[in-house]
Amino acid sequence: MGLAITSTVVLPILVVVVPTALANAQPPAAPSAKAKPAPTVTITRTAQPKPAPTVTVTRSRNPRPP
Repeated sequence: MGLAITSTVVLPILVVVVPTALANAQPPAAPSAKAKPAPTVTITRTAQPKPAPTVTVTRSRNPRPP
């Protein structure tokens, strides 16, 4: 019984501590992201049309002798 009570008490504390730690870590990163604009990367790919491979499947079913 003691272990069950301890686990139910510890889990809500972890749920409260983790979001606040993430929230505290984000504000310092936000001004630096706004200060430097993200570089614009333009990738141009020219797709050359390839002829579709022709697949021919021939199945011959030999009748089994009775």
